[in-house]
Amino acid sequence: MPLVNISVYKDPRTEDVSPENVRAVLSDIEQRLVGIGADLSANGSFQEVLGVVNSGKYEYEEGGFTKEIDLSSAKRMLEKYRRESGQGCFSCLSLRADYDDGVGETNHYCGKFETPRVAYEGGKSPLLKNYKEKGCEHQVPRLPPLEEVLTD
Repeated sequence: MPLVNISVYKDPRTEDVSPENVRAVLSDIEQRLVGIGADLSANGSFQEVLGVVNSGKYEYEEGGFTKEIDLSSAKRMLEKYRRESGQGCFSCLSLRADYDDGVGETNHYCGKFETPRVAYEGGKSPLLKNYKEKGCEHQVPRLPPLEEVLTD
């Protein structure tokens, strides 16, 4: 079995999910990959870098050795960004949570149209049940869509 030298990409910006940090981290990774000779197109698009980050690692040969850059922290950042910028109730600023001591669980509800009480009556918010996946017309996403952030 050949030896693989693994480097881990660490950047404190991966812990704080924001449009600015996503762009900065992808730009930094792009510069590092180009610096080691990666063949990325120079069309000003983050799409190739996004593909590499989504895979979680980048492997290349250098001096007869296989080297790998572990990009899992950047991948987790992008996954979290997608969750918080997507459609559906769990990416909406109106989503609220309330902990029920009696049952020992957290109940979610729409803070714009419901109160915590609705979560306790029957255990589930009717609005979240209906709009959980696609969101409603009043949805206010926590973050702009990733595609929008990467094209600005």
